[in-house]
Amino acid sequence: MEVVLDSVLNILVVDDSENMRLDLKTRYEELGHNVIGEAANGLEALELVESKNPDLVSLDIIMPEMDGIECYRLLKKLESPPRCLLVSALSDEPRVIEAYSSEISGEHYVSKNCTNDELSEKIRIVMEVEALSEPPKDEHHAMT
Repeated sequence: MEVVLDSVLNILVVDDSENMRLDLKTRYEELGHNVIGEAANGLEALELVESKNPDLVSLDIIMPEMDGIECYRLLKKLESPPRCLLVSALSDEPRVIEAYSSEISGEHYVSKNCTNDELSEKIRIVMEVEALSEPPKDEHHAMT
């Protein structure tokens, strides 16, 4: 699938906090994208991905029932996986990024406290790479 970075994306927001889902929905819409669904955990997200076919899934890491990392792993196994952006308060924690560096690129994490410009840039980066691709083996996972 070729992605035009200036295009409007259909985004699924996944976070166990209703307030954070509303905040992220507002921010994605301010950036010109459509939020086509919301989920409170990874299990709900998997169901919605099947029915709504989002371009991008915005995933919190720590959630009940199924966390964002496990959801990411399962989304990756789909025939046509969506792009994923892990949006978490833990994204600034180097230990978290390092723990999952073999399967998730450091570029696919963004802090919940980021600016809209930073969020937009992370979306651009995620949409440029192959859907749920493995991180390059020589990639350094430093956050900017």
